Amino acid sequence: MTQEGRPTGIKYEDADDAARRGGTVDFEGRRAEVVRLNVESSMGTQHTALLDLDLGEEHLVLFGYFSGEEFMEVGRKRPS
Repeated sequence: MTQEGRPTGIKYEDADDAARRGGTVDFEGRRAEVVRLNVESSMGTQHTALLDLDLGEEHLVLFGYFSGEEFMEVGRKRPS
């Protein structure tokens, strides 16, 4: 059973493009640089994903999955 995620408004295409080109996405009303996007897929399950964001004053790693094209957050970590 998949844990229910919280919609982030981040689309896969935008996150992938930003990760490849050093760009940004909108996250919780702020611009966030996408440091890394890691998506794994396995047969019969949803794609799991890790989204590494630099918010300027803080660094945030989001864990979740893509539902359709939108990243759904199930957890986060603030690395020190």
